[in-house]
Amino acid sequence: MPKMIRPSVLQNLSEFCELRKLDLGSSSGGRKEQMLNTSVLEGLEKMQHLVQFSLKYNCRNDILNTLSNSCRNTLKVLDVEHSNQVTDESIPTLLKFSILTELGISRTNFTANGQAIIIMEMKELKTLTRGDFLCDALEWID
Repeated sequence: MPKMIRPSVLQNLSEFCELRKLDLGSSSGGRKEQMLNTSVLEGLEKMQHLVQFSLKYNCRNDILNTLSNSCRNTLKVLDVEHSNQVTDESIPTLLKFSILTELGISRTNFTANGQAIIIMEMKELKTLTRGDFLCDALEWID
């Protein structure tokens, strides 16, 4: 999404409730002073048909929770790489995405144990983008 129109689109996200794919890219590139605001959460609440969602660097646990409430039965691809505010606290939320087949969680703040839980419990998962963390996670699996 071009940087010039990004603020306007984010503020009016609720107008795009029929979207199937939403790629917010790197949002603010990890700069905390431009964090996503309430209007984005309100917009995501209305997106009940999303199949793909990507928000790198700035995804948070509350954003994942909002997504799980709105599109847990439709979302197949989730990419939150480099989002250091995504933690083990969101694992129960992630597990609600019943048909998720592709997941990007590289460089988030999931622990190796948390990653192992995700790998073991998400039965439909087929692709882990940049799964270099797998070596640490596999140590937790018996």
